[in-house]
Amino acid sequence: MIGPPSVVDAVFASAATGAGVIGVAFALSIVAPTILEGGIPPGELPYALANLVLFTGYALFCAFLVFCVGLGLIGLPAWFVLHRMGRRSRTDAAIAGGALSAIPTAALITAAGGLSDPSALMSGLVVTGAGIVAGLAFRRAAYGPAGRP
Repeated sequence: MIGPPSVVDAVFASAATGAGVIGVAFALSIVAPTILEGGIPPGELPYALANLVLFTGYALFCAFLVFCVGLGLIGLPAWFVLHRMGRRSRTDAAIAGGALSAIPTAALITAAGGLSDPSALMSGLVVTGAGIVAGLAFRRAAYGPAGRP
């Protein structure tokens, strides 16, 4: 039986997993342009690493909070409906996570001026991918690896 402890665990596992995907993508978005532009001068390496750790940590923290709020407002009600309908498969979790993260992402991209900037599309794809992974993490934390009824 699914109870409050497993649901709380699932929310935190899902938020941490989604935030981790966002954090890795954020770190890559900082590192890749630096490498492509010729690297970091030798004297600036400690400052560059400090900036990478600081900004990635901040991105992780913010993404974790956003995922927690999103799960509370959108994810838990959707999960409750899916649970009651008997939809507990990995596929259902991935589809729900991706769709539920794509909806607010599309709204934010539209509010920010649309897809005129290619980075907006890339950010949307990363967030949707993070939602898919978060949905799978939620399902595993709530039902276990084999899935329970």
